[in-house]
Amino acid sequence: MFEASDKLGGQLKLASVGMTRRQIWGVADWLIGEVTRLGVDIRLNSYVDADEVLGETPDLVIVATGGWPAPPSIEGAGLTISSWDVLSGEVRVKGDVLLFDEVGDHAALVCAVALARAGCSVTHVTPDRATAQDLGPTNSAVVLRDLARQAVTFECFQEIEAVSQAGNRKEVALRQVLTGSTCKRIVDHVVIEHGITPMDALYDDLKAGARNRGQIDQASIVAGQNPLHVTNDDGSYFLARIGDAVAGRNIHAALYDALRICKDF
Repeated sequence: MFEASDKLGGQLKLASVGMTRRQIWGVADWLIGEVTRLGVDIRLNSYVDADEVLGETPDLVIVATGGWPAPPSIEGAGLTISSWDVLSGEVRVKGDVLLFDEVGDHAALVCAVALARAGCSVTHVTPDRATAQDLGPTNSAVVLRDLARQAVTFECFQEIEAVSQAGNRKEVALRQVLTGSTCKRIVDHVVIEHGITPMDALYDDLKAGARNRGQIDQASIVAGQNPLHVTNDDGSYFLARIGDAVAGRNIHAALYDALRICKDF
């Protein structure tokens, strides 16, 4: 197993920051314990390319490279930072923060709590009709309570049109999605959470030499059978990708992807 960073855990390292979801690290802790117990050859700090993968002469290659927060498609995108920048500690943030959330899931809300606990004044803005729209009622109630205790404020039906420099601060142009009216805010930082883009370059590089050309047979998955079928007689290995390397999803999806690919191989 090649791991690009110096520690296993991937996005769970970010998700477990702060108080609201700190227990989610238990999932990573269990998985790390299992691969260690099973004697998996773990190679940290290994950002590999296709040639290095093929140098292992594999029978099956599983690409679990995850995703990354691509810059938003707005004017002044370079003046914004991502929730990953905040949660990883790569960018130090203070003062007034506008946190724009296009997803409505845990990521932005964990980020909001982390910012508030660091002393920032946080306004959570979403184009949805409700904050944490993609969370169920039980989870959202707990998260919103924690945010309210940290004095985080919420605004719905708003989207960012542009961000510009205003001295040493940022001017944000917001549009009301129902009426089209606009307003401007001056803040110290603009943090964006709009999901992730799959990092699938390695998968693309390996498809041509794969016995299944990287394709997964969906009918076989539905039937509970091996979804890896030979469609390229010249290939030397099977290839699959899982989790966020396919699309931005949750940990349950990644685990099910792995189970469906591996259980009958």
